[in-house]
Amino acid sequence: MQQVLDRYTVAALAGARASAAEVATGLLSRDIAPEKIIGHLLAPSQVDVGNRWLEQSCSVGAEHTATFVTESILASLAVGLEPPVTEGRMIMVCAEGEWHGLPARMAAELLMLQGWRVTFLGPATPANHLRAYLADADADVVGVSCSIASNLPGAARTVRVARRLGFTTIVGGAAFGTSATRARAIGADGWASSVNTRFDLDSVVWRNVRELDHDAEWAMIEHERLELTRQAMRWLSDHHPQILATGGSWLEHVVGDLDEIIRHASAALLCDDRSILVEHRQWLGRLMVASGLRDAAATVGFDAVASVLRHVSPNASAMVSRAAAEVPLDRRP
Repeated sequence: MQQVLDRYTVAALAGARASAAEVATGLLSRDIAPEKIIGHLLAPSQVDVGNRWLEQSCSVGAEHTATFVTESILASLAVGLEPPVTEGRMIMVCAEGEWHGLPARMAAELLMLQGWRVTFLGPATPANHLRAYLADADADVVGVSCSIASNLPGAARTVRVARRLGFTTIVGGAAFGTSATRARAIGADGWASSVNTRFDLDSVVWRNVRELDHDAEWAMIEHERLELTRQAMRWLSDHHPQILATGGSWLEHVVGDLDEIIRHASAALLCDDRSILVEHRQWLGRLMVASGLRDAAATVGFDAVASVLRHVSPNASAMVSRAAAEVPLDRRP
């Protein structure tokens, strides 16, 4: 299967949709079920593509090309092969702020092949838009997909909207890690670790659901992100002026780094899970090694964010500092 996977990924990265489709339909012609093609070819290929980008062996453009190819094949792979609807009706949505829509689309296709009727609303659906849609929706369950941990606060807002309208809300995606801890923390009704095997709603729904405080410190950090980023920029200017000396587009890059650290800090506080910040720091380290860059803005950015959070949320500040200490990175500009 590895050779088949490699052939598919190479074709997808090159934008050779016909060649990639030939690999997928070749498996279909050998009576390999569509769900196995999705779970063992399309999904692993996307993981491979993401890792190649992180290792800087493919460009952002090639990554987006591969995603387009896989989306095209996914859209046609199981059409007409879905069984009758026997399991229920689900609305699938990406968490507020989550633009990675392909994992949710794959989950939707797999669920339809299991007998669910699924309506997919697409990526990054704002919570207020979701509220308006769900007000008249005909469904049993709302599925919320989240791939990036910094979007967990957005997932919490999405979950709150769905639950307040009376929907059972199940979450899933890479952002939740390998246990139910983060899913419970954001107030979901349940967590699906995977839909590659048969999805049984009763087995993933919890009896006791956490009632989340949306006025807590994590939400305040989210609300004040712009001002906190400004303060962190001032801290860098005072303590590491050489980092900002280049100016121009580099400053936008620095602002983006700081904003992302703050977003991860909010998510870590929400879930009481410092590993969210540790994982982000490790991700930065992999990117720095692969690119050959010593991104001082990102590394000392943890110090800047820890400093500005100290008077706003001592707990979040401590989490940021401990994550930086746990994963030391080269700080040379």
